[in-house]
Amino acid sequence: MRTSTRMTLAAAGAVALGAAPLGAVFEDWSWLWYAWAAIAAVAGAHLLARAARLPAVLLPVAGAAGLLLYLTAVFGTDGALLGLIPTPDSMELLRSTLAEGMSDVNDYAAPVPVRTGLVLITAASLGATAIVVDVVAVTLRKPAAAGLALLALYAVPTAVVLAGVPWILFAIAAVGYLMLLMVEGRDRLLHWGRPVDGPAGPAEAPSALDPDADTPSPLTGQRIGAAAIGLAVILPLLVPGMTGNALSRLTSDRGNGTGQGTGPLNDFASLRGELNRRDPVDVMTVTSDLPQPSYLRMKVLDIYNATGFSTGRSGPGQGDIEGQALNQPSTGSVRGRTYQTQIELTDNFTDDHLPVHYLPTRIVDTGGGWRWDADRGVVTSRDQRGDFRYTVQGTVPQPSVTDLQAVLPLSDERAEREFRRETSVPDSVPDEVERALEEIITEDIDSPYLRAKAINDYFTDGKNGFTYSESTLGNGNDALVDFLQNKQGYCEQYAAAMAVMLRLQGIPSRVVVGYTPGRPQEGDQRTRVVSTNDAHAWVEAYFQDIGWTWFDPTPLDDEGRAVPPAYAPRPEAAPTPTASVSGGAVPSAGPTANQLPQEDLEAGSDGSGIQRDGLVTPQRLLVAGSGLAVLLLLLLPAAARLVSRRRRLRAAAGADPGAAARAAWDEVVGTAADYGVPVPASETPRALARRLDQDLDLDGEASS
Repeated sequence: MRTSTRMTLAAAGAVALGAAPLGAVFEDWSWLWYAWAAIAAVAGAHLLARAARLPAVLLPVAGAAGLLLYLTAVFGTDGALLGLIPTPDSMELLRSTLAEGMSDVNDYAAPVPVRTGLVLITAASLGATAIVVDVVAVTLRKPAAAGLALLALYAVPTAVVLAGVPWILFAIAAVGYLMLLMVEGRDRLLHWGRPVDGPAGPAEAPSALDPDADTPSPLTGQRIGAAAIGLAVILPLLVPGMTGNALSRLTSDRGNGTGQGTGPLNDFASLRGELNRRDPVDVMTVTSDLPQPSYLRMKVLDIYNATGFSTGRSGPGQGDIEGQALNQPSTGSVRGRTYQTQIELTDNFTDDHLPVHYLPTRIVDTGGGWRWDADRGVVTSRDQRGDFRYTVQGTVPQPSVTDLQAVLPLSDERAEREFRRETSVPDSVPDEVERALEEIITEDIDSPYLRAKAINDYFTDGKNGFTYSESTLGNGNDALVDFLQNKQGYCEQYAAAMAVMLRLQGIPSRVVVGYTPGRPQEGDQRTRVVSTNDAHAWVEAYFQDIGWTWFDPTPLDDEGRAVPPAYAPRPEAAPTPTASVSGGAVPSAGPTANQLPQEDLEAGSDGSGIQRDGLVTPQRLLVAGSGLAVLLLLLLPAAARLVSRRRRLRAAAGADPGAAARAAWDEVVGTAADYGVPVPASETPRALARRLDQDLDLDGEASS
């Protein structure tokens, strides 16, 4: 095998193994077929280009062409010529699928479902990485530098999977890189001839006259590479102050983390990641002396712009709050109910925000390291944490309807001074929101509370046609317009829409992300089990002399998970046909732009969103390619022998007597080997002829 062929295959193998850490990003491994098939397409194109001796500058072009053909055959076959050759229609199909994938990148948190757009992005990215690695490692002969491209494959899951990438996936990727270095190192040594290695002394050294002497090659470079990778994994765990490094998270294999903290993914993406899990998991058990279950707050999103709600950097807070009395925001003279709640987080929960009821006054048994943000009423940490038990003491504010109706609007001066962040709206708020407000707020609704309740009733009253559906994602201006027009969405849209409308009415508002109370534990009504199905978002509005007061505008069902406040009960109307609790909801009837009809799903996919019934799929490509490769390997010796026989027979019939004799003799020896007759090097042609005549019982013509 030629050096370039070995290096091409080694580069492709390094990328294929380097893709392993991406497994932490997806819910299952069905995407891997598509990724490996894309890498194989690039490697095949490079092998063909090198066999045709194309200029080195054209090799990346050949790889890109192979990748495009593969992506067209799998993801754009409906618009392609013969299902393979790209056309404007197939390119448009690929573009639209890529756009869907980029939307999914913004809408989902790891682990994400295996959706077509995400798989297309992954396959295309790995194919492009294979091109880069091949150029650097094979064409430029710099395999060590190719590790930078492979490192990017690990950097992506490290950045988005804050619960940690399992160490075994990193080890698999490292093996691919070391394999590339070993193949290149072996070829580099062979260019210098056989290295001299072994015990000192001429008597014990391998004979230079023996070409088959098996002299081991030094593996110094590979050993150095393995040692460097090992130190990169171990050193951050041992050096104080480096345990927050990304590599230190290799020891964590909790792939079911539910929170994303304040990392690169927004908090709504974390919420979607929980709600879209195929198999919900329990994240905590809650035992409380509250007579009525209460929501668990985690994160507060109080910054709004045209792209949606987000949270800002926390201001000065109260640090290391273990067992301390928490600073309390001003809530006026509103009455409250004291409580004591014990919360046990499971190993499925990992977050840098601590779930607590509103408002906590003291938290114990946290293990330290948590701080209190009294402005937002949240408990945060610098690290992702979970799998422990703690106790929360506090007071749940219980304002009466009379208290709320007596509230006066905030003065513009106080709103500007104290609630600029919670009342700010961009100039680009869509007109559809304003028109909806004109429909909701009538002249007889004058108090801030009644206006807030009217907005809440607008969404929760089944007569208005709003339904729960996970087909609508996003909370920016465009997403809110779609939500108000289609009247379907999930808790993100409901909470965001109500919060924006409250701000337009001069009422400070913010979106809260956390959990509904969950389901009662069997045999213990005081204890409730909270799962990823209970992840939820709702709204808090600020009323003068009362404080922050919560509303839940999402039309949830009455399974006991949703507990609307007494001052904002659900209107007495027929339940909407598809209203369901956040996280376990059934989408509204009828396919939307982001949904396929059920019969298409059943006929064309395995539930992952990837169509399986096309003419070409990665599984079929790999299976067919593997079968063809095995067949070619089986036929290769016979083909090589046939070519050699024809070449020798042509030479034997040539004009050069010496060359003809040598060719004829070589063919006789080869034919004897075909029949299993050994030919010692010391045997003369005449002696061999006599032995062949006897051993093979040749007929008269062949014997002569």
